[in-house]
Amino acid sequence: MVELFIKGGIFMYPILLCSITAVAIFLERVWNLRRASVVPEDFVNEIETLVAGRRIPEAMMRCRRNKSSMARILLVGIKNFGKRREIIRGINWSIIIFFISMFIVMQSVWNVGLIQLLASYLPPLTHTDSSFTILNILGASVGLSQVMSNVPFVAAYVNLMNSLGFNSLDTKAWIALAGGWTLAGNLTILGAASTIIILEVAEEKGHSFSFYEYLKIGSIVTLANIAVLGLWLILI
Repeated sequence: MVELFIKGGIFMYPILLCSITAVAIFLERVWNLRRASVVPEDFVNEIETLVAGRRIPEAMMRCRRNKSSMARILLVGIKNFGKRREIIRGINWSIIIFFISMFIVMQSVWNVGLIQLLASYLPPLTHTDSSFTILNILGASVGLSQVMSNVPFVAAYVNLMNSLGFNSLDTKAWIALAGGWTLAGNLTILGAASTIIILEVAEEKGHSFSFYEYLKIGSIVTLANIAVLGLWLILI
């Protein structure tokens, strides 16, 4: 192990530093997120008893005094105790229907062969681990996500890659797809359904941003991240 570290030269030191930092963060999370502190069993049982006895104010007071994550979650639930109809009425059903419709449409588009047709106009995707394949997947992810949104795109593109013989051993290709469609959502408003949802909520609160305003920032962020991801995948 030491010999490999020495052979790696100066580049091994930042890798070592990152590894030590990662281990330290992991240990810190293990300690702070241990079950006893996150989900104190006695506390949960106590709150359950208080709520069952309709002693809501006392249950809320106990939750506010307790510093665990579960206490904060329970407090939100207790505040909405008996408000099921109001909660259901407050759900944005249009967004849920929007998401369901997107996946139905994309499955239909795949079934009729439209995705395969679009792919035929792109540079041919070959089942290799070459730099061309990586860049091809990244380019398709960024471009097509602006047409059909990134989540439906990846659902359809996975089928395309599977049909071309890509499997679990093609690690770089799948990382390129995962990274590409994730970052593609930053390019334009149309790149991710979540951005459309954020825009809708912003408009309800009296704020808004245009397609061009989003693109000015999104293009810089997306291109920089895609360049780093592509370079990393090519060099490893």
